[in-house]
Amino acid sequence: MSFVSSRSNALPSAALPLSIYLLSLCSFAFGLSEFIAAGLLTPMARDLHASVAAAGGAIAAYALGAAIGAPVLTAMLARRP
Repeated sequence: MSFVSSRSNALPSAALPLSIYLLSLCSFAFGLSEFIAAGLLTPMARDLHASVAAAGGAIAAYALGAAIGAPVLTAMLARRP
C-alpha cells in the first residue's frame, strides 16, 4: 500500500524585509566603528596632544556608554509603535 503526498518538505522562501537588511548594515557599521578606534589609538593620541592612556580611556568610555546605552534605548523604544 502506497500513497503520494503533495506536500513538500522544503522551507518557504520568503524574502526578508528591507528593515532586516538595514539593521544588519547598521550593526556592522556600529561594530566596525568600535574596532577602528583601537587601531588608530596612537595617531589619535598624537593628534589630540594627549597620552595614549588618556586617548584609550576616552575610547573605553565611549565604548562603555555604547554598550550600556544600546540595550537601554532598545528596551525603551521597543514599546513604541
